[in-house]
Amino acid sequence: MSIPVFRNGTWIQYETPETGTSIWTTSLKLKAASVYATAITKGFSKERSLVLTECCINKLLYGVTYSKQIEEEIKSLHV
Repeated sequence: MSIPVFRNGTWIQYETPETGTSIWTTSLKLKAASVYATAITKGFSKERSLVLTECCINKLLYGVTYSKQIEEEIKSLHV
């Protein structure tokens, strides 16, 4: 499933992962798309943006704590 997000004058497509997201509600998928688009516009690579997106959602769902670097990167996204 692809979710389009408009950021900084351009459309960014977030491809919802096919596995591990069965418990994601529509609101979580929209949150993930927003986090991904924010990461892309802040200069993160597509791969890193996906990592940060999944970390952010897992943090919301399960309260997972990540390494200091990942936590700082998530915090820099203001999500």
